[in-house]
Amino acid sequence: MAFAAAFSDGKALSLALTRARGAATSAARQSETRARPMPSLPSLAIVIPCRDSERWLRRAIDSVLAQGADCAELIVIDDGSTDRSLDVVRSYGERLSWRSGPGRGACAARNAGLALATADYVMFLDADDYVEGPLLAGVRRSAADGRPDLVVSRWTTETKGVRTDAGPVRTPAEAKREFLRYNVQTASLAFERRFLDRIGGWNDAVLLRQDVEVALRALLHQPRIAVNPEGIAVWVSHPGHAGVSRRDDRAAWASVLGWYDDHCRRLGVRSDPEFAGEYAARYYHLASRCYTRGWADLGDEALRSSRALGLRGHLGDLRHRVLSRVFGLRRRVTVLPAAKRRLRAAIRRIRRAQA
Repeated sequence: MAFAAAFSDGKALSLALTRARGAATSAARQSETRARPMPSLPSLAIVIPCRDSERWLRRAIDSVLAQGADCAELIVIDDGSTDRSLDVVRSYGERLSWRSGPGRGACAARNAGLALATADYVMFLDADDYVEGPLLAGVRRSAADGRPDLVVSRWTTETKGVRTDAGPVRTPAEAKREFLRYNVQTASLAFERRFLDRIGGWNDAVLLRQDVEVALRALLHQPRIAVNPEGIAVWVSHPGHAGVSRRDDRAAWASVLGWYDDHCRRLGVRSDPEFAGEYAARYYHLASRCYTRGWADLGDEALRSSRALGLRGHLGDLRHRVLSRVFGLRRRVTVLPAAKRRLRAAIRRIRRAQA
């Protein structure tokens, strides 16, 4: 009995000492946590370029203001609107800053907003798009840890009220792959302001795929990337609506060829096999598009650049590759389809004559 009692008392004493040590350790950790300052959240500015966007502008502005104090600066740049866009902007009073000027294009308007911004980070939201959920708070929290050059957020496409989600980007490596696939959208990018200044801001010579151009140019500068898992940016597609950055004419596609060339010439695309392969493929597809549209000179230039980056043979399905190898890409996408159309027309005429 005496031995059992002594054993029991010893066990209780040991348990008490263990609990005391645990409590002391926990208190020390809490004290250390209180003593260690939490990283301050960086400030964030939103720039909205607009031209003749009266129908959608209020939704874009309201979606930002609904985020509360997470937007330190809201800047609207009117790019020569002829509708009542400015009336919409003025109705918000001091809740935003704005400037108006002649129509110089979306990139020039974004750069004007960038010049006015003083926040640590800058996001750009097109006037017909909007943000949803705690997107801005998530950007600030993601940027607080390590102050990256670029924060990438989730985005979705909305067409006639139906959404097609681009899917979450979980890691910086995934972000790089998505950029190379052109899977990027303007409002999904938040730039450290000085970093964006350093790489040259938005290229106002680019008339098409402006967000892809700035994202790839940023990527070629080896940025530190963070991923924001909160909220979502909504890119609204308007079928049949030709916005200022959604042109589809020769000048627009010539500008794409121009920024491909600029990246290859200045930013070391050839020195990175992954980039070289992707740009070679992009040049090839651009050549095919230009041939189809009748811009043979642009197509020839794009195809030469693709070959210079090491692309051999042809891309696409087996039928396309075989026909392109036999006839060449230009004839494959122009002469053969035209001959096929003429043959079908002749067959229809023969059938009508026999009827």
